[in-house]
Amino acid sequence: LMNDKELLGANAAIEGGTFIAVLLGTIIGTLAAKNGEWQLIAVLTISVAAIGTLSGTLVPKTGAAAPDLKITKNIFASTRAQLKNAWGTDLTRWTIIGISWIWAYGSISISQFPVIVKDHLGGDPSVVTLFMTCFSVGIGFGSFLCSRLLKGSISARLAYPALAALTLIGVAIFLLIPEAKEVDTLMTMEAFISIPLNWVMLGLLVLAAIFAGMVIVPFYSILQHETARQQRSRMIAANNIINSGFMATGAIIAAILLTIGLTTPQVMLITGLANLAILPSAKRLNAQLGT
Repeated sequence: LMNDKELLGANAAIEGGTFIAVLLGTIIGTLAAKNGEWQLIAVLTISVAAIGTLSGTLVPKTGAAAPDLKITKNIFASTRAQLKNAWGTDLTRWTIIGISWIWAYGSISISQFPVIVKDHLGGDPSVVTLFMTCFSVGIGFGSFLCSRLLKGSISARLAYPALAALTLIGVAIFLLIPEAKEVDTLMTMEAFISIPLNWVMLGLLVLAAIFAGMVIVPFYSILQHETARQQRSRMIAANNIINSGFMATGAIIAAILLTIGLTTPQVMLITGLANLAILPSAKRLNAQLGT
């Protein structure tokens, strides 16, 4: 629906909106569950689904991009064929790897926030909410900043430095997180932000989210722009499947690392260093696009 100059901005709006929605849903759901308001949760969930359904009907019709496509009822065969197609070209493979990794990076990081806040920083649930807010806002800001810096150009040139920055930030966060400790009373948000060092931690968290947003938005735009119209929706579907696989695998690996005795800060360090493995894909993609 977007022309080339609008594509980055549109993806920035989607990514920023997605993480803000996740944040709002988490906060509202947590408060409702804490008060035992299960009927309210049901009403809100159904209401959001209804709003999404109605919004979807407002999307302009584009017509069938591949009218001769034959749909098979065997979802496993069709899924396998589409994944093979997505993995078959360097451009789509490198792009999907980058997108999938950022989703895995974000999900692993967010899942460790409660443990870091409670066991290592002595914060209560309001501090966890603060962490999630900083991360979500950072993703949104990074998405729009990326769009502004690239000025609508479909390019991967920001991905390499952003991934390198995520690695350095991961090391810095690891060095700043104190050892786990038991405390009688957990700090409220007000008490937490009164400690200057904690502002450094929050700042690093925001920076990590900003750089993550600067990777995922151009990669989504590249995947959409460089894929033929008759294959685009199936390529996005394959991307979503691989995203889910990366997120599930990341969660499993993190759980295994914790089970064998690694600490949460060490898992965060490994997650940060894992960005180095994505650097070659970012470099090759940028070279292939010539941007």
